[in-house]
Amino acid sequence: MIDSVKTIAITGAGKGLGAAYAKHFASLGMNVLVNNRNHKDVPSSADLIVKEIKKSGGNACANYASVEDTQSGKLILEQCLDEFGSLDYLINNAGIAEGKTFSKVSIEDFNHNLNVNLNGVINVAHPCFKHMYENDSGSMVFTTSGAGLFGQHGMPAYSCAKAGIIGLANSLHLESLNKNINVNVLSPFAYTNMTKSFLDEDQIKKFGVEKIVPLVEYLINSVETSGNIFIAGAGKFKVAKMFENDGVNFSSLDSIKGSDIAEKIDEILRETNLTERKDASESFEAL
Repeated sequence: MIDSVKTIAITGAGKGLGAAYAKHFASLGMNVLVNNRNHKDVPSSADLIVKEIKKSGGNACANYASVEDTQSGKLILEQCLDEFGSLDYLINNAGIAEGKTFSKVSIEDFNHNLNVNLNGVINVAHPCFKHMYENDSGSMVFTTSGAGLFGQHGMPAYSCAKAGIIGLANSLHLESLNKNINVNVLSPFAYTNMTKSFLDEDQIKKFGVEKIVPLVEYLINSVETSGNIFIAGAGKFKVAKMFENDGVNFSSLDSIKGSDIAEKIDEILRETNLTERKDASESFEAL
């Protein structure tokens, strides 16, 4: 249980994982801002989740800002402060999928995907992070994907955006090292509208959204655990890291040729003696 009343804002919380997060944290006694943009001629999914939460005795409000709007984060922050008097936690969950290879997608569609999946995250995170930084308290969970970690055929824009989120989150973690703020990245795999076309009946049962929620609950309450990329699904929890190997040192040569690289390419590519770097500067200093 949460010791005191806290406020959490969740983007894309009208369905899927976002809705599961919203209902769970409301059940713990938290104030919940349920963000989900409205769709024409369709009942507001944010309103439906808020209604469900309130019916169960929880406290929630709906927010209809589209994360593509550069003012969306400001609107979310201001509504949290107006409705609940605080913003303690943010889960950046909103996103859209795609299904076209780079050779076939239009640049307009590619940029639209980036605008939602990467710029939308930035739009929301910027004012909320600033608020947490100034108040020396808070927690953020960013949502990436296996596509952002490893790439995925037919999803170039989505992969690009989800990889960008990792860079953003890592930088915010470093920026807040001396603050009571934790920033983590989650790569979840669960049965949602985005994944339902890929899953059979057995997998639908295996990849329930409820199996992701406990990790998120832990992360928003643990200042000590920050700067990580977690993979979660089907009750399994892993951490993903980026490493560099020892490589090959040609610095003693007056001139380095392509043939020198060719001779040592297996050694350059060898995945042994791996080192994790705390930031880009440490990687540069090791050269």
